[in-house]
Amino acid sequence: MRFATWKRFVPAVVVAALAMPATAQEFVPLFNGNDLAGWKYFLDPKAKDADPAKTAVVKDGEIQVTGFPNGYFYTEKPYKNYVLRYSWTYPKDQPEKTTMNSGCLIHIQEPHKIWPRSVEPQCRYMDHGKLFFIGLDKVKDKTEQNFNEQAQKKALKESHEWNTTEVTASADGSIQVRINGQLVTTGKSALTEGPIGFQSEGARIHFKKIEIKSLPEARVDQAQAEVLTQPKKLPVKSTTVQGGKTVVKSETVKTPATAKTGETTTTTTTTEQVVDTQPRRVFAGGLRERLRSIFRR
Repeated sequence: MRFATWKRFVPAVVVAALAMPATAQEFVPLFNGNDLAGWKYFLDPKAKDADPAKTAVVKDGEIQVTGFPNGYFYTEKPYKNYVLRYSWTYPKDQPEKTTMNSGCLIHIQEPHKIWPRSVEPQCRYMDHGKLFFIGLDKVKDKTEQNFNEQAQKKALKESHEWNTTEVTASADGSIQVRINGQLVTTGKSALTEGPIGFQSEGARIHFKKIEIKSLPEARVDQAQAEVLTQPKKLPVKSTTVQGGKTVVKSETVKTPATAKTGETTTTTTTTEQVVDTQPRRVFAGGLRERLRSIFRR
């Protein structure tokens, strides 16, 4: 392949590379199965004899939540742009008049309290997967959701069986909730980052296999890549016809991509292109150029 020909493919290669998605990440555990290392507690300060060690007990590779007092355990680190996946079950042995209530909290904002400003993919069995926007204003915080109750009822297993919930929290604030692989809720809010937590709220619930996967960072899209690599052509300045040939005068401005420095260098050139408007001459001229190219090789 001639060097001149090879150069023509460089912009296309650059565009393709920029448009390719980032390498997919793997799920990594947030809960190690042995203890609550990497997690903190917040229990209702009004509760008497509140003891985190009695509220959330790690046993048999599970976090077994008693439901009393109200509170939550949450990650020490904040997270954004991720997929959270966890398995849960409500044991048959429940307190009297239980509503089988708990919740997953994402994008937790300080101050910590009962309950903190956050987005809650509901864990209460009857409306599991529905979004609750705790402390958020519908207009100011741009909250919205679409909850498919029919899909939710179809996806749920019995409450005492193990179910798996997956929450996708994207960088733009959009959220998707899946139950056992079935999409049940989509929504969005102004919150995009914060710790992740799970509630103790009047019912016994067990959690296991709590894991997270980072989503790929946003990449330069193809349209933007083309702007960075292609010259900008201005409108034709003049066109004249001379003896069956069209003479076109135009200006081309080339602006190299210098996004790192924020500076650009603009070069203006005037070109003159001769286009033969008579078909036979065009064909003959093209044939001559092709033959010359073959003999030069």
